[in-house]
Amino acid sequence: MIEVLISIISYSILFFGIIISFVFIAHQFRYKEDEVTEIYPFQNAINMILNQHRLCDFIYETFNLHRKKCDKDTMTMKIPGMNRFVFTLSLENIEYILKTKFENFGKGPAFKERFQGLLGDGIFNTDGKVWYNHRKVSSLLFNTRKFKTTILDTYKEHSETLLSIIHKFAKQKAKFDIQDLMFKFTLDSIGQIAFGYNIGALNKERVEFADAFDYCQEMAYISFLNPLHLLYLHLTYDGWKYKNCIRIVDEYAYDLVRRRRIDYEKEKSKSNSTNSEYVSQFTNGDLLSLFLDRETDGENKEPLTDTFLRDVVLNFIIAGRDTTAQV
Repeated sequence: MIEVLISIISYSILFFGIIISFVFIAHQFRYKEDEVTEIYPFQNAINMILNQHRLCDFIYETFNLHRKKCDKDTMTMKIPGMNRFVFTLSLENIEYILKTKFENFGKGPAFKERFQGLLGDGIFNTDGKVWYNHRKVSSLLFNTRKFKTTILDTYKEHSETLLSIIHKFAKQKAKFDIQDLMFKFTLDSIGQIAFGYNIGALNKERVEFADAFDYCQEMAYISFLNPLHLLYLHLTYDGWKYKNCIRIVDEYAYDLVRRRRIDYEKEKSKSNSTNSEYVSQFTNGDLLSLFLDRETDGENKEPLTDTFLRDVVLNFIIAGRDTTAQV
């Protein structure tokens, strides 16, 4: 019985090995000049997984090797079970994608699926008309004098807090993590600009919302390198932790959205007016308040849902927090 079982397993392994070899050889015959070649099956997939902690460096190194071989500024990489990756250093291609024919290069279903839990239907996770509407509304709000004033005042306030903390470390001649402080600084700043409330990350060792937000970003990022990410999401500890972190982010964001609605309605009732220009005098100039102003100005036929506002705010945080902290 054992010998039969061993024979079945051996023949199965041989069978799958032949199939993999056949697919690999067939793929080599369909080789494209701009494609990163593989010496053995799944080489690209294995290298991407092994270098996921330094993915940008790995891609840059691979790109340099590819350019020496074929002298091209664009390369592609195929991983079984996933869409083809395209990398480019060509300024003409970058302009074509981001400007000339921007509408032709949507994020697509693969991107949207992986970031849906965190970003929902916000500007960074939508295409076409929905994306355009987000951009139109946001650009109008960002150009208002009240919002610009809010940004300057907020960054000034939190910059002073950041400098006082750095001064304290310097006085004690103690080591500190400057990147951690910068992430906390931008989280407090962007949080107040978006929600209208100070998260207080600079005054805390750890912030549950920030930790959960970071973990969700990391899991979404890793999922692009994992063809079996849906199974990984539902059947592993990391996947269960991701779902819990999404719950933490949602609870925090929805709570702040509801609080802002209550505060907004209180100020609105005090003003005894439905005129949005008058009501705006009593709101903080944060992103949520400006969207609520827009909700009452007659342009929107339907009220803005808490889910819509949650998505707007979390997308704004990811735009302002990580990019600013890395500068």
